[in-house]
Amino acid sequence: MVTPLGLTAEETFARLLAGERGIGPIAGFDASGLPVRVGGELKGFRGRDYVDNPKNLKVMTHMVQLGMAAAKTCLDAGKLLPAVDPERFGIAVGAGQASGDPASLVPAIEASVGPDGWFDLEKFAREGIPMINPLWLLRGLSNNVLGFASAQFNAQGWNTNVCNSGASGLMAIGDAAVAIASDRADVVLAGGYDSLVSPEAILRHARLGLLTSSNDAGEKASRPFDKRRDGFVPADGGCFLLLEAVEHAHRRGVAPIAEVLGYGVANDAWRLLDPSPEGDGLSRAMSAALDDAALLPEAVAVVFAHGTSNPRYDKSETLAIKRALGARAASVPVPAIKGALGHCIAASGAVAAGIAALAARDARIPPTVNLEERDPDCDLDHVTDGARAIAKDAAIVVNASGLGGQNATLVIGALERAATNDQTQKIRAVKV
Repeated sequence: MVTPLGLTAEETFARLLAGERGIGPIAGFDASGLPVRVGGELKGFRGRDYVDNPKNLKVMTHMVQLGMAAAKTCLDAGKLLPAVDPERFGIAVGAGQASGDPASLVPAIEASVGPDGWFDLEKFAREGIPMINPLWLLRGLSNNVLGFASAQFNAQGWNTNVCNSGASGLMAIGDAAVAIASDRADVVLAGGYDSLVSPEAILRHARLGLLTSSNDAGEKASRPFDKRRDGFVPADGGCFLLLEAVEHAHRRGVAPIAEVLGYGVANDAWRLLDPSPEGDGLSRAMSAALDDAALLPEAVAVVFAHGTSNPRYDKSETLAIKRALGARAASVPVPAIKGALGHCIAASGAVAAGIAALAARDARIPPTVNLEERDPDCDLDHVTDGARAIAKDAAIVVNASGLGGQNATLVIGALERAATNDQTQKIRAVKV
């Protein structure tokens, strides 16, 4: 895991439990002319520390480098290589809205302006195109991490690349669990990555009305479920989990930390930029995941909310949780980690799943920071009183949603959790 709070999963988890925040004024570039000047940046990050072939850095954007970093730290922690059959080793990646570095096109565009001040297409063909790095397109492929990671780690088996906005990373993990349960792979490296702290990403999302305007709030700009929330804070992040069948893990002498109990997806089928007003899409994803895990709502101990700090999305998610859990919703803790980390879109669900796995292992959940004025429309228990202990056998729900109406839910539990059924098709038999 690489996040604004650390370059490892353990560091990020510890600092989340302590109530720390990774958001502040953007320092990596001059953001003074941008509508949003706060973000969740990685600190002390060097992409070359995680890439075996330094030549590949020429075609790796910062986004791809942080994805590779998350993938490599996961494999190192999981002690996988070389103890796996390459043809049974898969990769599932949740990828962001990749693009080549727009700044590299500026000289070519400037050279293509005619005497009348307008862009001259013929001049661009003659003088501008030769100035563009021929590798520019390759740097912008949305499946770059899948390609580079497969080659670097010799993963020759089942693979997929999910580009479903904020649901991408969680969907990649869920799809990987299904692949293992159906015996398509022994091990799958699964997760997501994204980079939102760049001028072009900020301008894109600001024009859509999705980002905060609370630049003066600094580390408190991201306020999931708070009455004053006004949009999400852009952030960088990446997280990968190593999934495998428990028998496979035991054979190679590795102790898993958590268990995937169930997985569900659903679509709002509503609007591109708005969630379903009643939260019915996410509600159906939650219900599908609980059904896949053979669990009733009463068994849910925690819900890790998508919690973007966007007024519409937070309200919709509150209604979705109430619809899916019924009377149980009022007593379930619902932490939202984006208050501390910001929103790393395609990586956000994977980061939440990683934190949920550690929470299941240690029986502790982090608080929701910056929630200071409660919104009557968001009236669940958002854990504002500091880190909290949970039952060791807790079933933890993780939500993720994306622009376009995609919704995904994963149910994660500790290994101590008693089996509730023996249906071999249930992905609760997959271990993280």
